[in-house]
Amino acid sequence: MRDGYDGAVPITTANERFIHQERDVVVLVSNAHLHLPVAPGVALWKSLLLLTHTGRRSGVRRQTVLEVVEYRGEGPEVIVANGFGPVSDWLRNIQARSDEEVTVGPKHFAASHRFLGEDEAVKVIEQYEHRNRLITPIVRAGFTGLLGWRYRATETDRRQLVRQIPLLAFRPRFGSTG
Repeated sequence: MRDGYDGAVPITTANERFIHQERDVVVLVSNAHLHLPVAPGVALWKSLLLLTHTGRRSGVRRQTVLEVVEYRGEGPEVIVANGFGPVSDWLRNIQARSDEEVTVGPKHFAASHRFLGEDEAVKVIEQYEHRNRLITPIVRAGFTGLLGWRYRATETDRRQLVRQIPLLAFRPRFGSTG
């Protein structure tokens, strides 16, 4: 996290929409356009989550885009890794005031969250690595950069990773439709 910035942006008319198109995904984040071309039929919308939350001190509604580590259709339940660790503003915001909303592709819901236990989180990371095995060097380099030590994808490394980078699951709050 540089200069206290963890990716959370206040909601403005310029960035309050998360746009999905079938062949070319455009994510609007604080007026920046990120174009990610994908092959037809690839469900890239399940890779990004838009979290809307309220600043614990300011009371301002904010949005943060997070990578989905695992998408479970039942519920649905969406797992994310908190790359900035427990000091991340968005995490501290949802712990202080549980009024978060989640948008994943066409699904939008008022959400509740839970922290994954170590064994469940290790399994999620192992499955994430397997799903992304064609880009293993990139995944390991990404984890190495976030963790500050060389990540080698061993069981010991995965356990140390999930102790350092919490994994959270979001699902529709009771009474909310997903």
